[in-house]
Amino acid sequence: MNYRLKLTAISLAVASTALCTVASAQLFQAEDYTWYSDTTTGNSGRQYRNDNVDIEKTSDVGGGYNVGWIAKNEWLSYEGLDISEAGTYRISVRTASPYGSQLRVELNGGNIFLGDITVPKTGGWQQWQTTQLEVDIQPGQYSLGVKALASGWNFNWIQIEKVRTDPPATSRIEAEDYDAFYDKSLGNIGGAYRNDHVDIEITTDTGGGYNVGWWQAGEWLRYNDVTFPVSGYYTFSARVASEAGGGGIEFDLNKGAIKLGKVAIPSTGGWQQWQTVSQSVYVAAGTYPVGVYATSGGFNLNWIDIVPGDAPPVDARFNTDKSRGEWTLVVVPDTQHYSQNRPNAPIAHMRTAFDWLVAMRDTLNIQFVQGLGDITETWDSDWEWQNSTSAWYKLYGEMPFMPIQGNHDSPQSLNKYFPVSSFQNETWYAGDFGGIENNYALMDIGNERYLFLQLEAYDQYSPYRPEGLAWGQQILRQYPDRKVILATHDLWATQTIKNNILTKFDNVILANAGHDCVRETHYTTRGPNGGLSHNFVSDYQCDANEVMLLRFYKFKPLEDKVEYYTYSPVTHTFEVDAQSEGAIIIPQAD
Repeated sequence: MNYRLKLTAISLAVASTALCTVASAQLFQAEDYTWYSDTTTGNSGRQYRNDNVDIEKTSDVGGGYNVGWIAKNEWLSYEGLDISEAGTYRISVRTASPYGSQLRVELNGGNIFLGDITVPKTGGWQQWQTTQLEVDIQPGQYSLGVKALASGWNFNWIQIEKVRTDPPATSRIEAEDYDAFYDKSLGNIGGAYRNDHVDIEITTDTGGGYNVGWWQAGEWLRYNDVTFPVSGYYTFSARVASEAGGGGIEFDLNKGAIKLGKVAIPSTGGWQQWQTVSQSVYVAAGTYPVGVYATSGGFNLNWIDIVPGDAPPVDARFNTDKSRGEWTLVVVPDTQHYSQNRPNAPIAHMRTAFDWLVAMRDTLNIQFVQGLGDITETWDSDWEWQNSTSAWYKLYGEMPFMPIQGNHDSPQSLNKYFPVSSFQNETWYAGDFGGIENNYALMDIGNERYLFLQLEAYDQYSPYRPEGLAWGQQILRQYPDRKVILATHDLWATQTIKNNILTKFDNVILANAGHDCVRETHYTTRGPNGGLSHNFVSDYQCDANEVMLLRFYKFKPLEDKVEYYTYSPVTHTFEVDAQSEGAIIIPQAD
């Protein structure tokens, strides 16, 4: 046994704002072990510590490190688990694995067995899930152990928390109990409760206390560490008063990185006449600071409630009638700026969008997701690829998908992070050329037979590869009776794909690309025998603020129609101009 620096677990008191069902929790970060047993020499990840445990930086919520390269029978032990009273405790373990695995949780060097936990197949080494187990534990001071029963998983943290038998703590956030603020006026105009620049007064609302008033557009308040235990829809409610109405607020997470949508504030009849306004939004599991931002002023705010809720009514544009054979294709425009986690394009937006895709899979009947290239900005930067794949990997096991190469993407990195081996066992995957940068899928959807063709980048910055085009032409000739949906990086800046594919074949019906800051455009081409292809460019990388706009196509075979929409899962809004939303005629088998 190797002894190392003794570290005490962090004790976390659950705030009254947290959506937890427990009174307290003890969290142990994987890398802060007291003792260990590792089967290899040296730290393969070269991070944080200099012994034989393999540690790397993590892209999980909250950042920090994780233990990886875990082999069967390796173990970690953490001193300082304090169980003050007998009862049922929930063990939560944060893991990532492309394949799945198994671990054991025990106390005092294996003398007390708590249980075995199956590590789920999460879709990638940095695609994280929390798995839980409930066990009975007697009072005492313990060392907590985690042992690998099988290899092939990453480990971020383990948490022990007592299961409450009384009602959960309230999720109410009192407006005046902010942790950070921005206020445009000097001093506290209301003169109550605090002595900074936020304007607070005594309220006559039910329950008494205080409210924040004198709001101006652009002012905001932030509340730290609100926990959302599971991914799903939550209802955000604000207690407001406004004599004239016309005010508005927007909720956000992670210091504005994840915007949850705007809520209008009506006239309530007076500054102390109170109403509750609400909205239901999708939130991925995690702990975030919650913010409230004034989109326009002229209201008072008493409190905010956040509780698990039902999904909002489905917008008619999402309605997809499976009984009529309707289905959806989604395309993902260039994500290069999100990979760099830019202030105007945070990676959190991208992850939110891919969580939304999984949540909407059945509602939209999503049959395929195609990327449009430029996954990253800097060719072969591993940290950018890891950022982007933390979103893309959410689709493994959920729906057929294929990212494609852009001129900013190294083919070597593309094949490293999306190897052919990760797709070749899928029933829909049909083949490739040179690597994953050129590939195709065959799918029968309803009574129609489709070929999804993904071709490498042919733009003004990429080397011209006639062998890749020749391979694509060969596939098109091989399947003349299938309707072809093409994804490639450029359909606008150069004529390569147009001259070699779109005007040479009659079976291409729909083509999508990004690459060009034309933002959105649509044109048609004819094949040698009159076959019609609708060709779309969607690229939002030149927007001042990027909100992860997606383009989706809803196929309606009984109407020989395809509707297309442009939607942001970050702002929960559609773009409704003529280039963003419309319908095209494509004959389809009923």
